[in-house]
Amino acid sequence: MRDVSFGELARLTSRFANVLRTLGVQRGERVFVLTGRIPELYVAVLGGLKAGCVVSPLFSAFGPEPIATRLNIGEGAVLVTTDGLYARKVAKLRDTLPTLRHVLVRTPRARRPDWPARRISPR
Repeated sequence: MRDVSFGELARLTSRFANVLRTLGVQRGERVFVLTGRIPELYVAVLGGLKAGCVVSPLFSAFGPEPIATRLNIGEGAVLVTTDGLYARKVAKLRDTLPTLRHVLVRTPRARRPDWPARRISPR
């Protein structure tokens, strides 16, 4: 478990909002978050809201098809997830998600210097 101060949360959420802007994500576009209850969940939700995006959490217990259905109905432009959840629940269905332009993946702390970690390229 990791404590995050309000100041650090403000800095991280602003940083994430800037990442979204740099990727060309516009106000009103949809950002979906598929993670467990980790600090990056809150950073992605609050950062997405700072960027003016519509943010929707996805329950990590959903199977691949319900996740794909929600991303398609919601016209998700961005998915924030972990490498394990991406591999198990999204990777095989990636080609069925036409509006999904960016997948931002949180990797385990041992393999990353800081958030945000890596981006999976568009199709």
